[in-house]
Amino acid sequence: LVVAADRGTADLSDVANGLAEERAFWLRDAFASGGSRGYDHKKEGITARGAWVCVRRHFLELGIDIEQESYTVAGIGDMSGDVFGNGLLLAHRGVLQAAFDHRHVFLDPGPDPVRSWHERRRLFEMPGSSWDDYDRSKISRGGGVYERSAKRIALSPEARRALAVEQDTLSGEELIRAILKMPVDLLWNGGIGTYVKASSESHGDVGDRANVSVRIDAGELRARVVGEGGNLGLTQLARVECALAGVRINTDALDNSGGVELSDHEVNFKVMLAPCCANGELSAPARDELLRACVDQATRAVLAHNASQSRCVSMDLLTSDEDPERVVRAMEFLVDRAGLDPTVEFLPNSETLRKRKLTEDGARAFTRPELSILLGYTKMFVKRELCASDVASHPSLIPLFESYFPREMRERFGSAIGAHQLRREITATCLTNEVIDRAGITLVPELSGALGASAADVVVAYYTADRIAEGDRLRGEISAQGTDEAARLRAELALSQSVRELASILLGLEGRCHLEASEFPRWADATHELCDGLEGWATEAETVSVEVRTDQLVQAGFAPKLASRLARFAAVVKVLGALSLSLRREAPWLDTIALHSGVGRITRITQLLEYLTDADRGDGWSRIAAETLRIEMLEVQCYLTERLLDSAEGSGALEEFRAAKAACLREVEATIERIDAGGDRSLASLTVLSQQIRRLC
Repeated sequence: LVVAADRGTADLSDVANGLAEERAFWLRDAFASGGSRGYDHKKEGITARGAWVCVRRHFLELGIDIEQESYTVAGIGDMSGDVFGNGLLLAHRGVLQAAFDHRHVFLDPGPDPVRSWHERRRLFEMPGSSWDDYDRSKISRGGGVYERSAKRIALSPEARRALAVEQDTLSGEELIRAILKMPVDLLWNGGIGTYVKASSESHGDVGDRANVSVRIDAGELRARVVGEGGNLGLTQLARVECALAGVRINTDALDNSGGVELSDHEVNFKVMLAPCCANGELSAPARDELLRACVDQATRAVLAHNASQSRCVSMDLLTSDEDPERVVRAMEFLVDRAGLDPTVEFLPNSETLRKRKLTEDGARAFTRPELSILLGYTKMFVKRELCASDVASHPSLIPLFESYFPREMRERFGSAIGAHQLRREITATCLTNEVIDRAGITLVPELSGALGASAADVVVAYYTADRIAEGDRLRGEISAQGTDEAARLRAELALSQSVRELASILLGLEGRCHLEASEFPRWADATHELCDGLEGWATEAETVSVEVRTDQLVQAGFAPKLASRLARFAAVVKVLGALSLSLRREAPWLDTIALHSGVGRITRITQLLEYLTDADRGDGWSRIAAETLRIEMLEVQCYLTERLLDSAEGSGALEEFRAAKAACLREVEATIERIDAGGDRSLASLTVLSQQIRRLC
């Protein structure tokens, strides 16, 4: 039984590992992370650094670069603490105006950012320091350090302005409440205790009796951004209330996950190296030295995951704002399949969502804290499904598994990595994080429902499709563009949708989620050729659509070359069914695409697919039905194309088909005319149209 508690257990890592080794437990000194032979979280500052990545994203989406621009900060904690101290050292441009811990209250209404940062660093490096050790000469006019237990603290005009209060005096506890209510850019929580509750909650609901006297309601919090380096600083309902009021906030589990994840890396490294130590290939001191040498690579991987998770929540928020029903369906899926209890997790029910419908004041259907919960459940479910599936053992996933380990370990201990006792679990974790962070929480519910595929197959298919599309390279180029973050997020969301369509083609038309190693170059090269040679195969309407999308991206600030590539790839995805057919039959892809396009035009499948893009914004069942219908029509188009490839060549085959199916085609045309005349593009009318098209087979 491995138990990780929240307070104080880091000091007992060596004791726990000593017991594990004494009892010959298989984890040995990987039983507990940290300790004298593990990674020092305070030294690495990993929990604070991970949370700071999330804070940086909040500000980035507000149009503020915290590495270049100053911003005001209020804090919970003191500089001797790991999370608070490391976090405030990352705030080079941060103007810390106030902070408190369980002993003191610190006020600095108008600090010099550089001078105060150096003083914070001095306290961080002083063992057991408190705010009382702060050099008073470094505090700005009107500030000071006070006992939290003080009955009466006189406030200077400067302090009153910073706190936005009118009272001349406050008690220590009243001053803490005033700090929590300060109009600052950032509230940084690196302490212990719950300081903000929802207005609907009682103090008894919160459970933290020690801070009842200083706790505030969410509606009183005026910070623009909250960074939760510590745990449980706000209740979940308080986070939601803050978010609905416009505060930028995630959850503590998302913000401060860096420390836990670095522990995961340490433990998995130790498990991998244990056999090497047992057979004498590696001495204990040499192993410890290797672990230390790899800590920077491990922390980079952890911080990259913090960044991708918070970016995923931002993209899911865009999806939720534009089409909340997709997120509702994802939540229902998790209730059915992943053990999610919406009541326990304080998620909105249908009545709450109706009340929250988008309004002029910016209210939204789902908030970041709620989406963070759904992201966690999605990842736990997907990882469990992958671990129970054989697809996670496919050779195409070996590079992903191996990339988890630092380069030096791969070079020296490749065979030990391959024999890792937790290989399947590590592969499943890496694959889950990579795919879900890119595709969001709606991927698995939507494709599983539409295609009848397992969650494991859906995730692997997306990973395969992303490799074909060179998604990593495109996302890197998107993030490097000198445009606003909203435009970058929308471009990445559009790319994710294109990759998702390619994944559905692999599952729906190819009937598989993997490609063999020899197939990847063919798919990737053909996709590149299709993008580069779009004018040689696309219709005039498709070419115009690509040009319009390219211009939109350029106007949004994207480089013309990248804008063109993104717009072209979105168009290429539409003909990948034909590409799949040409690769399978080893037929010239230009000829196959031309025939495939002709079949779509004559049968009106192309028009039906366009109608479906407007018809799929109903409830969850309608969306699944629309996606299922889309895949079925693509299958029909490929089936007819293949039949015509067998029967004749070029345009002659299409004319023969048109003549042979004239009666059925007239029926299809008549239905199209009725749909257009009545403006009825409901799923029911399109289903009737699809049934008539199927008769052409």
